[in-house]
Amino acid sequence: STVLFNLLCINHSFRCLSLMIRQCVRNIIYYIYSYQLFRDFVPFDNTVFFIIDESRKHPGFADRLKAIVCVYYIAKINGYKFKLIFSYPFKLHKYLEPNEVDWLSVDGTMSYSLMNTRLLSYRGYGHIPILNKKVKQYHVYNYVGKNILENNGIENWELIWGNCFKELFEPTNLMKKIIEDQEWKENAYIAVHIRFVNALGHFESGENVTLNSAEKKKLINRCLCKLLEIKKINSLPILIFSDSNLFLNIAKENGYSILDGEVIHISNTIGEEDVQKTLLDFFMISRAKKVYSIIGDNLYTSAFSKYAALAGVKIFKSVKL
Repeated sequence: STVLFNLLCINHSFRCLSLMIRQCVRNIIYYIYSYQLFRDFVPFDNTVFFIIDESRKHPGFADRLKAIVCVYYIAKINGYKFKLIFSYPFKLHKYLEPNEVDWLSVDGTMSYSLMNTRLLSYRGYGHIPILNKKVKQYHVYNYVGKNILENNGIENWELIWGNCFKELFEPTNLMKKIIEDQEWKENAYIAVHIRFVNALGHFESGENVTLNSAEKKKLINRCLCKLLEIKKINSLPILIFSDSNLFLNIAKENGYSILDGEVIHISNTIGEEDVQKTLLDFFMISRAKKVYSIIGDNLYTSAFSKYAALAGVKIFKSVKL
């Protein structure tokens, strides 16, 4: 067991080093193509900019939010302002708007001078960085969907992350109307999330899970049995969330409630209805009295429902098949 532990530690260290090298190379490329030595202007405030670059591949919605909120926390504790540029693959400000923090970036406020700016990679590991106040702006292009608060063992990190989310975001009037059009009142239901990825059919590129018909049927039945267990210990009605449209329809046939709309991964080419569906699922989970995530063989341990629960400061529990 000691040998296995050491091998796991070496593997983790190698992955962290590999990630650090890749992010360093990417930052060098940004420096070469986008930044200059001479001063363009003198920024008034110390600011951290988080930029979703459309030329880069990005993770799912929950991982993006996880990193964005954690980088905001880093800016906050260092006394920096925080700005977010999120226009790809959709304009975030159409669905989420600033709450207590004005994170919307105005054109012309980002400096591309090395006299003002440094690039900061967010890895979610290691110590929470101390920023140099002599550097007026830090720009974050490279990130991973890890939680630096959790990884540093910060006390009450769940509450801190949830509060930071609320300081940053609230639904726009468009999203509020979509949420209010649902029949479900806040704290009047239990949310259960099951993520299959590609186990029941293609959902996300890069995840290869192949089950035959019999295995799919067995997995579905096991999930239905677990739903029945959850139903027996809760008096409130259950609202099902999943990345599998097939399972959602089966759950509905078995008497469970689901929200209208087809589920699609946010990294795919998506339209306005797809974005609204993703945000609706997130906020409806955040409004539940309690949130369950079913995990087990051939299921994916998703951050989506966990961080929706954190955003709503709600009870979250993972249950195994």
